[in-house]
Amino acid sequence: DDLLGREQVEIDAEMCAAHLRGRSVLITGAAGFIASEIARQVLSFGPSTLHLVDVNETGLYDLQRDLEPDANGSRMRIWLCDVSDRSQVDDVFAMARPDIVFHAAAYKHIPVMEDHPDAAMRVNVAGTLNVCMAANEAGVAKLVFISTDKAVSPDNVYGATKRIGELLISAIGRDSATTFAAVRFGNVMGSRGSVVPLFLRQIDRGGPVLLTDPETTRYQMAVEEAAALVIQASAFAQQAQIFILDMGEPIRTADLAEQMIRLRGFEPGRD
Repeated sequence: DDLLGREQVEIDAEMCAAHLRGRSVLITGAAGFIASEIARQVLSFGPSTLHLVDVNETGLYDLQRDLEPDANGSRMRIWLCDVSDRSQVDDVFAMARPDIVFHAAAYKHIPVMEDHPDAAMRVNVAGTLNVCMAANEAGVAKLVFISTDKAVSPDNVYGATKRIGELLISAIGRDSATTFAAVRFGNVMGSRGSVVPLFLRQIDRGGPVLLTDPETTRYQMAVEEAAALVIQASAFAQQAQIFILDMGEPIRTADLAEQMIRLRGFEPGRD
């Protein structure tokens, strides 16, 4: 909250509860930083069943154990599934029969995707196609695709694959009873792709804190509001809509680094 420098966005909790209560909800990439927060918040709205899908066995196991005390009668089930494998995805959807899907499974680290564009295409594009086709065939009511502001005029592999994903959901939605929508957001503080954990490690090692460019700016948001806004979007999304979250003013990365150094009790430029 200190780093964000603004109030977090509030959502219409009653609308979200009416949308999710008693429904079967499936989340892909559920063990990820943002998706696990979506799972936590979805569970608070009382779904009949929460299906957690990921290729990460340990992450799924830990998430299920973490969420169980808050289940309040909702059933939970974990599915070990690689979204790039169409047969695995089809099997999960055929058995789970979800009403609502949040598709968050993706490779996200920009430098890694630059070196491995084939993997980015396999997971972020083919994986999204597999999930969308399975959702269409299983009669899912609504699917929300987690996208990124890097899909706007993309200049890297990650952003390009996410833009292709947006185009896929739009195309598939034209002839489907399933409503497909996307939500774009920027950098989520503390996520695995965020500079925050990296800067913290550099500060705790005694520095230096390394910047690619001191004039770089990024839109930043807290994971709780990112997840809440995705759920809010799912409540009123219509066919092929792309939602862009209002994240306030962009934050200069150098200012963020200096603020983190001060919050750790050090003086930038001296310590």
